[in-house]
Amino acid sequence: MILACTLLGLSHFLFQGYTFGDGNHSIQVPFLKSYFHPGLYHGDPMIETRSHYITFYFISLAVLDLIFGHLEFIFFTAQLITEILIFITIYHLAYSVFKKRSAAIISVILVFTNKPILGGEIIQWNYHTHTYAVLPFIFIAFTLFLTGRRRKAYALLGFAANINIQSVTYIFPMFALVSFIDFFRNKKCTGLHNGLLNLLKDYGIFVIFGLPVFIWAFSTASGPLTPQWMAQLYLRFY
Repeated sequence: MILACTLLGLSHFLFQGYTFGDGNHSIQVPFLKSYFHPGLYHGDPMIETRSHYITFYFISLAVLDLIFGHLEFIFFTAQLITEILIFITIYHLAYSVFKKRSAAIISVILVFTNKPILGGEIIQWNYHTHTYAVLPFIFIAFTLFLTGRRRKAYALLGFAANINIQSVTYIFPMFALVSFIDFFRNKKCTGLHNGLLNLLKDYGIFVIFGLPVFIWAFSTASGPLTPQWMAQLYLRFY
């Protein structure tokens, strides 16, 4: 089935198409290049806010660009790998939920159709970004969580925060609430002390794996939301 999902991912990549320099690339690519070539954007007001764009993903891509060059090919390859991983992880997630291979296959086919979801957004993007790259990690974290391997799920979710902390902040409260409810349900069986210790271990491993990005986020908590910053965003989008 992994081979079938891989072929579907490749087919969808051709079906959907791919662009470089679209969407948020207008700020992400300059941020990426500025890590090792700061002279390219000397005095640029948007680049000066780079520390508030909290993700290690583009730093990693910048290192690859420094070593190998060919940034366009790096983005292309990352997008292709992400496409394939999304189909593979969606299949495993659906199977873990419904326990039926047919339901997992239908789920993968529905992803291939690329229909708009609630709010008019689409599931897949045709340009590469950290928000897209983090999805396979989130899907696997859900799969691990639903199949009882919760500590591994928290660890993977914490790691994923280093790619896109915003996406992870939507997922962690769900995991945390379920674990908290289970703690109260099972405290008579496991004991209050052991149950609480296990709960803190779950939360703690999430924090440990996400510690680099959490330190970054809390150290830049003030944010650049000034009128000048908002004016720049307006110009970029409109």
